[in-house]
Amino acid sequence: MSTLSPPLSLSTLPSEIQNAIISLLDSLDRLILRTTSRHFRTIIPITSDDLLTAEQALFSHGKDIWGCYDCLCLRRAACFADNMRKGKRGRQVPEDSFSENRWVCITCWEPVARRRREKEREQQNIRYQQEKAAKAKARAERRARLRDRGWVESEIEDMVSDSTTSDEDIWSVYSD
Repeated sequence: MSTLSPPLSLSTLPSEIQNAIISLLDSLDRLILRTTSRHFRTIIPITSDDLLTAEQALFSHGKDIWGCYDCLCLRRAACFADNMRKGKRGRQVPEDSFSENRWVCITCWEPVARRRREKEREQQNIRYQQEKAAKAKARAERRARLRDRGWVESEIEDMVSDSTTSDEDIWSVYSD
């Protein structure tokens, strides 16, 4: 009896040979191989430059395939919002104006927008904390100046408020 061995395929080859073969592929071929299985998706690294190169190659062949710069996948144009496909962001621009972070597919758009909003909130919170610290420092400096001039703590409390509003106007009345 003869036992049939499983047919050889790229995924059954040793990983050293797979890596050697993958290194010989161009960007578009690596992207296509990457979409064939989870195994290749995990072992084939992709960069936005690879995606841009593959996208330009497909565009030059008349294919309406775009690259999403969030999930790093090639997708049909229908997977992108209309405002990304038309106008100054669309395909009618010169090819040399293609750039990283140009398009994000509809599936990735909401998470990208959510991350952007969270980042803006973080930055706003940081600015608020910095302003709050600067105001507290200014109040402390004013309190110290008043103490140096011999003011009593109760008078200082009346002059320098702990509110977020500025008490510069009150201070300017009593400064020399």
